[in-house]
Amino acid sequence: MDGSQKHQMVFVGKHQTGHEEWFCPICGRRLLMHAPPNYSKKVLTPGDEMVTHSASKYGFQLDMTASSAVSGEQNANDHAVIEEKLDNLRNMLKAAALDHLL
Repeated sequence: MDGSQKHQMVFVGKHQTGHEEWFCPICGRRLLMHAPPNYSKKVLTPGDEMVTHSASKYGFQLDMTASSAVSGEQNANDHAVIEEKLDNLRNMLKAAALDHLL
């Protein structure tokens, strides 16, 4: 993977397993992902494994590369960052009197 080519994946929806389904409209890559703290990723269709795949959802940038191995330390760090951003989002919704959306 040279990193010079990048494909942006799109969120398809919730899969029947409870995982999120993601799709790359450029090369056809499909995967199921569960966010931390129970992180898991399963590639359904590999697509072009020579490019970097990424996606964003709710302001979070997600790595969609071929490797599904994540260290416990990285998982904990990612979880802490996500929790902090979610807390910020919750506070913004409360401040805007939109906390009923939580």
